[in-house]
Amino acid sequence: MKPICAASDIRARAPLLWAAFLLLAYSQVWQAALAFGFDDVAHSAEQLAAAAYKKPAEVLPKELSTLTYEQYRDIRHRPDNALWRDAKLPFELGFFHRGLYYDQPVKINEVNEQGIAEIKFDPGQFDYGANKVDVAKMGGLGFAGFRVHYPLNSKYKDEVLSFLGASYFRALGKDQGYGLSARALAVDTGLPSGEEFPRFVEFWIERPAAAAKELVIYGLMDSRRVAGAYRFTLKPGAETVVDVKARLYLREAIGKLGTAPLTSMFFFGENQKSPADDYRPEVHDSDGLSLRAANGEWIWRPLVNPKRLLVTSFATANPLGFGLMQRDRAFSHYEDLEARYDNRPSAWVEPKGSWGPGRVELVQIPSPDESNDNIVAYWVPDTPPQVKQPWDIEYRVLWQKDADARPPLAWVEQTRRGHGYEKLPENSIGLIVDFEGPVFKKLPAETKLEGVISGDSNVEIVRRHIYRNDITGGWRMAVAVRRIDSGKPAELRAYLRNGNDTVSETWSYILPTD
Repeated sequence: MKPICAASDIRARAPLLWAAFLLLAYSQVWQAALAFGFDDVAHSAEQLAAAAYKKPAEVLPKELSTLTYEQYRDIRHRPDNALWRDAKLPFELGFFHRGLYYDQPVKINEVNEQGIAEIKFDPGQFDYGANKVDVAKMGGLGFAGFRVHYPLNSKYKDEVLSFLGASYFRALGKDQGYGLSARALAVDTGLPSGEEFPRFVEFWIERPAAAAKELVIYGLMDSRRVAGAYRFTLKPGAETVVDVKARLYLREAIGKLGTAPLTSMFFFGENQKSPADDYRPEVHDSDGLSLRAANGEWIWRPLVNPKRLLVTSFATANPLGFGLMQRDRAFSHYEDLEARYDNRPSAWVEPKGSWGPGRVELVQIPSPDESNDNIVAYWVPDTPPQVKQPWDIEYRVLWQKDADARPPLAWVEQTRRGHGYEKLPENSIGLIVDFEGPVFKKLPAETKLEGVISGDSNVEIVRRHIYRNDITGGWRMAVAVRRIDSGKPAELRAYLRNGNDTVSETWSYILPTD
């Protein structure tokens, strides 16, 4: 008995029906491929957490494990081999070779109309530069990570996002250069027990459409005490956005869980002199932590490079945002033609939904040079996830430059430390804080603002003065303080007030120990 509607009959009798048949079949395959999504990755994370942790046992060939930093940088994925280049899609993928610190492989898959296909490692796709590498030993090595290219600044496809090492990722907006990084998770950061670094073990990347403006990436994360599923939606632009959705499963209880973590570098700046003879006035990827609380208060904490580990926090429920910011954009403040710290992005985290009570924590680690990322900021929930129970969080990370997040009225433009020509009381510390913002243009010329300044129990305020900055149109606060116990840090807070109205963000400064 013949089938009612065989494919051969359709093709022979009605070309239009045959085309419709192919379209239907194609759409069914495409829908099946796109049926893969966040819940599938979450299921894998749940299965990982339900089993004992398996420590990676991969070993790198000696010629890769002994590479120097410069030698590793000399290994590059050939641009002509970028995934999706031949298809002329708006996004392209390049890949990172294993080597140096990046000794663990990560599996990378493409989600397309045929289903899920693993992207296989091929040493022939890499240029090894001046390195003496036996390519025959590289078969089946696997990738260390990947990068995403998109025509952000011109028709040329710029690198706009990369995933490399543990759970680190970083992105770029228009006219920006790489600086600080984000992470999927921070575990026990700054604790004496030591930090645990979860890592992505597998990625799934959706093949974009011909006119796509977004790219969707799924990641499966694992470590000794936690497994997790992540979805990243990349939206490149003048302000590149990465939307993050995560679901975590704990194998064991964790002492401190840092979510939406940001990692940066501060060596020296306006508020801290260089420890050595350096022609550059400032060296940092970020100059402050910004926080927007649910009650509308904006807080700015300038960064420092302390001599001892310094961990501070701001308790707040349902924050509206926080970030490590690079507010200083003047090239003359850095004078570094290679690093171009003036073009390093700010990273602003905006929570989605209700995060509940918790704290934004800032960890500042002593660093002898600029090669170390010594600044970490993240959110710590008061109620941590329960073991083996799913715990969800969503947020977006905005990679900003000129139009970075800041309060609408006035903000801290700079913090400088020192006495100048003025003679101050013995053992005192002089600080100059400049406020700028549109609110000052609306104030009558005769306005007298008040600087509201306070300190903790370890600080004595010996002098304070607030006056207009006729050069910038803003206002300057000069304060001299004395630490009661120089072996302990001290905290200062200040803001500007016009009558009963607060007109600036809160300057929150930590004086570390000598």
